Amino acid sequence: MTKDRHIVGTDERNLARLAVVIGLNRVPSQLTGWEKNLQLTNGSSVHITCVAGRGHVVPHGVDADIIFSMLTQYLLQGKPRDGQIETTPADICRHCGMTPGSTTYRRIHESLERLAGVRYRTFNAWSIGTKRGVQQWQSNTFGIIDSMTAVGVTEQASTTLGRFTAETVLRLRLSTEIIQSILAGNIRAIDFEFYSKLRKPLTRMLYRTLEEVRQEQPETFVIPLSVWAIHLGMLDIDENHDGSRQAPLGEGIQPTVPLRADKIRRALDPAHEELVSHGYLAEVEYVGVGKNQQVHYRFGAPGVAVDLEVAALLTQRGMSLAIAERHVKKLSRESIEEAVARFDARLTAGYVPKNPGGLLNDMLEHPEKYASFAPEKPRKAPAKSKVIDEPLPQPGDPLETVRVLLKLKLGRAPSPMALDALNQLSPEGIEALSAALKKPKEKALELAVVILGVPL
Repeated sequence: MTKDRHIVGTDERNLARLAVVIGLNRVPSQLTGWEKNLQLTNGSSVHITCVAGRGHVVPHGVDADIIFSMLTQYLLQGKPRDGQIETTPADICRHCGMTPGSTTYRRIHESLERLAGVRYRTFNAWSIGTKRGVQQWQSNTFGIIDSMTAVGVTEQASTTLGRFTAETVLRLRLSTEIIQSILAGNIRAIDFEFYSKLRKPLTRMLYRTLEEVRQEQPETFVIPLSVWAIHLGMLDIDENHDGSRQAPLGEGIQPTVPLRADKIRRALDPAHEELVSHGYLAEVEYVGVGKNQQVHYRFGAPGVAVDLEVAALLTQRGMSLAIAERHVKKLSRESIEEAVARFDARLTAGYVPKNPGGLLNDMLEHPEKYASFAPEKPRKAPAKSKVIDEPLPQPGDPLETVRVLLKLKLGRAPSPMALDALNQLSPEGIEALSAALKKPKEKALELAVVILGVPL
């Protein structure tokens, strides 16, 4: 893995929840398709089939990283309506943390060939968000890449594929179904600074899958080991499958069974250790024996949530959002409201501070100095007040809260295109943007561009 200047990645939430890529680095050559129909313990229904393209096995291993990289670049390139992105093997590495080099470029080439041919079919398991916040489920058929062209491929005698170099120009058109979901805001922002620390493809895939689970179960998640193995694709060909006595499988779909419990644990343990070492997981425990084992996940303590309404009390009075967030995390709401009341009383009496935010910051850090101060002598107000004149977002109105916080981050009104994109966001998109705006200014604005897909 290589550390990169990019600090944001993007996941399409259906792909993350359905876990469309098998978590194994290698799969049997006969594995040209699979089916899974299961219920996760967070209430999520997963019924999906996968059929590989002609001459290929099903997507596995680094294919999940390649998908993640393409989705991230699609948003960074402005979410073109036709779904086409232009990239290079070096850029693919840069946006998913893979180490560039000839071996990696060969793996990317093989992966793109698999992703260009694979077809999936869902059964009431593809999520469609509505503007009213109601989640709808539909059945559909989709791929990952609808078309692919490569310019700058060098000859290679040992294969008809040729060979990618770092500068090979790739024009990839993502599937219509994925693009429609992204444009509807059904995405999750991924902190690339954290993501780039994860060394193994399975760790990264497990992290993205658990992020979907954590949406509904933020503290703990328990699941039977065999069900988890099926969901993550830790499968082997079922040599004992009797097609005459069981329901026939679709063309290309192979009968599969989960790996033995000891092999599943052997595959999962390194990924668990990584996620625990970075604090994402607080604890992983196996309960039971053999096929009856369960995996108990306890998530790490999330960062201190910032009350946006309280932060707005401070930013509207001239304080930077970064300093406001620091105070909101450290102080009680009552302490902040008390300081704000004294600040407002002083201004009401006619005092106009040269630096409103600085005064408010000092009142919060040294409240004893202002316990019983008398308003100072009024002086003439400047032609333009430095205090941002913005009404408080109303509690329970997340769209208005996000709009105000975006303006405060920018120090100006968002562009008309940004406001239009904001109004088109689904509830999930608003939630993702709200989380992004809790971060420091530079990171927050970069995330906002990714989520909205237009200049701010």
